[in-house]
Amino acid sequence: MRMKEDHMQNGQLKPGYNIQAGTENGFVTSYALYPNPTDTRTLLPHLKSFRDQFGAYPENLIADKGYSSLENYKQLEESNIKAFIKYQHWDQEKQKRSKKYRYRYWRFQYNAEQDCMVCPEGEKLQFKGEHSRKYRSGRIDYYRTYEGKTCMQCSVRNKCTTSENRTVQINLERLRLNQRAREQLETPEGRQLYRRRKFEIETVFGQIKGNQQFRRFHGWGLSAASRDWGIHMIGYNIRRLM
Repeated sequence: MRMKEDHMQNGQLKPGYNIQAGTENGFVTSYALYPNPTDTRTLLPHLKSFRDQFGAYPENLIADKGYSSLENYKQLEESNIKAFIKYQHWDQEKQKRSKKYRYRYWRFQYNAEQDCMVCPEGEKLQFKGEHSRKYRSGRIDYYRTYEGKTCMQCSVRNKCTTSENRTVQINLERLRLNQRAREQLETPEGRQLYRRRKFEIETVFGQIKGNQQFRRFHGWGLSAASRDWGIHMIGYNIRRLM
């Protein structure tokens, strides 16, 4: 991956690693460096590394919405890991009074009995067709398309769509897993654990990058960078004990 900074303003972006770390009660329990630019694709390899080291998966996993994806949610469920991870539009979804997001696709409700989508104005979008999408990882997801039939008569059509009728694509598995994530996050346990994430794992990077001013590796290659970061992780844990 590469860094976001372009100090020279000439497109010569610096290479870098995506650092992942796991904590338990404020102590670093695992870490790894990845070339992936996004956190989404680092979660499953990091969990595998954790299992190889400790012989089992963690019972709970708390992470921010940068780690949410259909593949991650499915694997966590199959591994019997209770996940507390917000999905991508969680924060916007909570702004119920906001008109800004009123007609986003995730504001449409799925009616399983009638197999249709219901728009915020109460109109039904009927099933139109299904298609699959294959990813580089080999995963295949299936999406269903629903289309409105009376959008031309709707008084707020210009706020919802520029087409003749509004269409919405959904993945039923993703809807189910989002609902599962929502239910877990809204429990007293979920609220408490997610609050802990903010000051537990963020403190690790804040201390090392901010207070210790560690912002670049001095070794060459992944192995050397991993060694450098490991030393900082050990030092962080020792300071926690003092």
